Amino acid sequence: MEDFVMKLSERPPEFYIKTRIFHPNIDENGNVCCNLIGSGWSSRNSARSIFYGVFAVLSKPNAQNGYVNEALEIFLKSKDEMLEKPEIGQENTRIR
Repeated sequence: MEDFVMKLSERPPEFYIKTRIFHPNIDENGNVCCNLIGSGWSSRNSARSIFYGVFAVLSKPNAQNGYVNEALEIFLKSKDEMLEKPEIGQENTRIR
């Protein structure tokens, strides 16, 4: 655990979602668009705050920090339509 904490304080963690999902803040490679692991990184961030931040992005998409993709376009146009189309990203689900 000490090694994890040391590495966490040196640089932001690499965090990605293995299962392909249709989400405006997740790119096609599973990279998560979240300030806590990007431009807002601070060595003061705890592992808990990072997990909470990623969970918040997954549960409540953020159009201001989204990747440019179909999910973001649909989300900006109609949040309700996006909620009706979760299967779009599930067609080619793959585990890395």
